[in-house]
Amino acid sequence: GQGFGKKLLLAAEAIAVSRGCTGSWLGTFDFQARDFYQHLGYRVFAELPGFPPGHTHFHLSKKLVPARAEADPTTPRIPPAGIRQATVADSAGWLRLREMLWPGADHHADIARHFGQPTAGVTLVAEDAAGKITAFAEVSVRTDWVDGATTSPVAFLEGIFVDPAARGAGIARALVSAAVEWARSNGYHELGSNTDIGNGDAIAFHLACGFREAERNAAFIRGVDP
Repeated sequence: GQGFGKKLLLAAEAIAVSRGCTGSWLGTFDFQARDFYQHLGYRVFAELPGFPPGHTHFHLSKKLVPARAEADPTTPRIPPAGIRQATVADSAGWLRLREMLWPGADHHADIARHFGQPTAGVTLVAEDAAGKITAFAEVSVRTDWVDGATTSPVAFLEGIFVDPAARGAGIARALVSAAVEWARSNGYHELGSNTDIGNGDAIAFHLACGFREAERNAAFIRGVDP
């Protein structure tokens, strides 16, 4: 009841994808885990009644997201309309907004790393008519556990922020739509995200943008030193 089975299966699928596999096949019995596998995207393609006597053996399969080594992560397709992929010239504007969203983080290093070591993700920015950066969304690609995901790897919305002076114009929703289009056009099937349990506004925003709530949890830590 703690989700370990789901985590183990998705971790195994992520390893399979990383090694170039494009599908997964497994078997189970009617008294075991058929519903569990189907909930995670598997489909029954064969049944063997009477094996063992009085029961049925099911064969299930699932299409995995293919490895995309041929894709160029530095040149994704981005929809127009004032939203585009960030460039080095946007560093100052992106930095200003990042500092408002995540005070105290080492933003200079993060931005330098973003442009110096391109990854499979993307940073989208929105600019106004004067060319000022008014919002950003950072999308990564996660191959580890993502709550609610049934495929791997998964595009993941790591952060989204709109300048307070530019809010109310639908920019955040437009950024999410751009992130969805980027994920779709680059071969991903899901876009994940998260927020604090107590952030009601952010939860409502995600739901309004088509996300569904997948998990709620609380994290804990304690010291072990004497």
